[in-house]
Amino acid sequence: MMMLLVFLAAAAINVAASGATGNISAAQSSFSAPSGTYTYSVQQGGNDLGTATVSISHSDIGLTVHESQNLQSSLSYTIDEIFDATTLDPKAYTGAYARGTTATTVRVAVDSGGATVTIDGTSGTAPFPNPPGIKHAYLIEGTLMSGYVLLPAQLHASKVTQFSLISPRSVAQVVGNVDLHPVITRPASVPTADVALSVTGKMNFDVWYDPTSMVVHAVSAPGQQLLITLKK
Repeated sequence: MMMLLVFLAAAAINVAASGATGNISAAQSSFSAPSGTYTYSVQQGGNDLGTATVSISHSDIGLTVHESQNLQSSLSYTIDEIFDATTLDPKAYTGAYARGTTATTVRVAVDSGGATVTIDGTSGTAPFPNPPGIKHAYLIEGTLMSGYVLLPAQLHASKVTQFSLISPRSVAQVVGNVDLHPVITRPASVPTADVALSVTGKMNFDVWYDPTSMVVHAVSAPGQQLLITLKK
């Protein structure tokens, strides 16, 4: 199970967009993330691992995402993240990771210069400044949908070709590069109108989303036999 939590931090990754339109810029020119609650099923090798419930809302502090995920009865995660309502850049992240009776809380502060990770009960901080030439950092981790649910819209808003990806619990950073010509396989459950944001490298995953609403319908990682799909 730890493999699912850290598979994104194992290597540098290349981010690619493809599908009906072939690239990110073909999505709508303006975007406001849809408020609401979305429930996803998490499967590996065709077996149910659990569910993830993600709520997106707007408030005076910005756009907020709350996630509650439970896997195989013994793993539970609660994520709260705040984003800039206009740029969709992350600002603050709190993640509570529980395995049985053992719990760890990780916090991330993000600004234009990069991100800083702290772990409750542990002294010191882990700074992750943006690499030279990179101006945006996004928080991605394992099966947690809070990292994927805004990613297509974030890249559409920033229009960057290179960015920093932070894995909070793994306390790791990699660099992503936009590739407009990926080779991918569409899961049978994904709507035909969806386009994909694909991440390739030693680890691979695809984020399938509606290019009009930017609602994420699925995340697939064929190499891990992992499929996360929107239930409602």
